[in-house]
Amino acid sequence: VLLASFMVLAAAAASIVRGLVLELIDEAHDTAQLERTWNALDSEERATPQLAVRAAQRLAQLGGEPAGCAPGCCRPGSASPPTTQHGCRTPRRSSC
Repeated sequence: VLLASFMVLAAAAASIVRGLVLELIDEAHDTAQLERTWNALDSEERATPQLAVRAAQRLAQLGGEPAGCAPGCCRPGSASPPTTQHGCRTPRRSSC
């Protein structure tokens, strides 16, 4: 019973933290603030699809580019044709 209660509390805490992180992502005023927020997350949080997708969407809204991309190359309808497997003119960095 104690273990089950702990598991419920841990899941609730994780949900609250995830919600707070989503708010921080949504409230980023520029790409630098979004990057600081992203870099403050631990690797487990950065691997959460919901957070990663929201951060990518916010980055696009702010006019930013994914790491390792040349300006404008990763946006749909870009005038410059992609030259690498991941759609960018620059090599993919290990942090992508």
